Amino acid sequence: MPPKQRTKGQKEIYVENLKTLSFYRNLIIIGTSVQVVLSLLFSVYGTASYFWSIVWVIYAGLVNGGAYYLMQKMATPLFGSTGQVEDGGADLNVDSGTAEYTKDAIILTCFVQCVASLISYYFWLLWLLAPGYAFYQLWTNLLWPWFQAGSGGEEMSDKDRKRQMKKEKKLTKKVYH
Repeated sequence: MPPKQRTKGQKEIYVENLKTLSFYRNLIIIGTSVQVVLSLLFSVYGTASYFWSIVWVIYAGLVNGGAYYLMQKMATPLFGSTGQVEDGGADLNVDSGTAEYTKDAIILTCFVQCVASLISYYFWLLWLLAPGYAFYQLWTNLLWPWFQAGSGGEEMSDKDRKRQMKKEKKLTKKVYH
């Protein structure tokens, strides 16, 4: 039997959340700064590439800002009257869930900002991995099983109805005899 995992206290969750938020805030600042500086160095003012540099900076800022804001709201602590942490907020360091997806969105956006988009603007298409993965999860976990389940009110054929009646008769015989 595997050992029981230790549960975290609210203060420990609060402190870890502060560290996590700080790390991702710094990642966003560095990623945006690298993109702004390098794209301005390599693009000429007034050209199409300059325009797209501004568009992608704004786009990345909206994605990162929205993800960070969501993480901040999830990790909002609740303090008691004595100033002690009563609720540390949602644990941002859990291996699954919304916090993990928002961290992945920030990491993917910063990667595309710093590395891929400096090679070519077509690498911004890598950002389509996020909605693509979301659709894949939605399809495999919700839509496909729903389509496979059917409506449940389908008409039974005569053969199926006879089989069902035989099974019911066998069950009643076993129970009452």
